Amino acid sequence: MTLTQPIVSYNSYGFAAVDRVTKLPFGKFIQLNGGMSINPNAQVNTLTGGGEQHNVAAELGTIDTEIQVTAKETPPWLYTLAGYDVVENAAEAAGSVNNFANSIGTSVLDATTGIATATVVTAADLKPGTYLVKAVSPTTIDVYKVSNFGAQLGTDLSIVDDTMKITASALTIVASSSVTIPGTGVQLDGGSGTIGMTTDDISVFEVRIINAASQTISMPFNPLPINFEAHIFSDIQADKSYNRTIAFKCFVSPFELPLPDKAFSEYSLTIKVLKDCSLTKLYEMDVVQGGC
Repeated sequence: MTLTQPIVSYNSYGFAAVDRVTKLPFGKFIQLNGGMSINPNAQVNTLTGGGEQHNVAAELGTIDTEIQVTAKETPPWLYTLAGYDVVENAAEAAGSVNNFANSIGTSVLDATTGIATATVVTAADLKPGTYLVKAVSPTTIDVYKVSNFGAQLGTDLSIVDDTMKITASALTIVASSSVTIPGTGVQLDGGSGTIGMTTDDISVFEVRIINAASQTISMPFNPLPINFEAHIFSDIQADKSYNRTIAFKCFVSPFELPLPDKAFSEYSLTIKVLKDCSLTKLYEMDVVQGGC
């Protein structure tokens, strides 16, 4: 008598999301993961009563099917599916200064009588983060950084004191001239007219360092997640056995964004599997046995 080979699965290979209409993937699949499972959480309604100590009948109630994925990478499309707004930014070979705007008053960022622009002057010295420019007189400013994040990149950036001021002495803004904020790789360009800022007015800007790509991801007040088709894969074993599961209509809500201590982030995704009324099945498994 010969027994058949056991049917087994090995490892979680990856998770992919597919457009339900075009059948095109939303992007590169999630390969770095810490495991996946499909969980048909079924409510079971049982019948007993009186002196009967055992269930005498059982029927299924609602079935709340979920796919649990522990992702160790977060491609931008995952945020899009969960309802976040995602802007893909092109590579910045010299870094960038962004979102320069007045936050208190209107005199610091002013093309004529204040600072016209903030630009990159030394890309290797850029430090990422948020900077604040405060007028301390009509022609001079102090600069602050929200944290010392990246202070060691390029020329070291010195923090003056606990106010997070990074200019040991005030910088003078001169019409149609530039002044570099020490240790930051950023220069401030004076306006075209007579400089005359209002003391204690403040402007803010953001810095990104040299990068191959970046995304700006934001949570809208009313997120709109996108339904998608989920594909999950086991590994292909030595004998070429594997399994693949397709869930035809799925929903993922905004997810936790963890930053653990001294460890890479892992993202716990709970994906709801929904009924597609045009089909007769919720999901389908393709279980393949290889050779002995």
